[in-house]
Amino acid sequence: MKRTVAGMHPEDIKAALRQREGSLEKLSERWGYHSTAVSVCLRKQWPALEGRIAKVLDKHPSAIWPHRYNPDGTPKSRRSKANRNTQKSQSNMQLREAA
Repeated sequence: MKRTVAGMHPEDIKAALRQREGSLEKLSERWGYHSTAVSVCLRKQWPALEGRIAKVLDKHPSAIWPHRYNPDGTPKSRRSKANRNTQKSQSNMQLREAA
């Protein structure tokens, strides 16, 4: 995974969480999520969990994942899979019409 802005490496996040809270699976469950939730959050944007993880690490989420946050500290919007597919379909239609 290529990141253009430095943040914490996922392995460093995992290590810090394990030192403070123990198992990532048990931490996910303690927060009321599926046992894999924290691990998923390390790979994919999930603002609610990012906030909880940041609190445990005593940081702002944008310090951990700067590529996921705007300069004002708000999460960048995620394009839904449906939106991406719709945009692809529209682009493909335009290409076919131009041909």
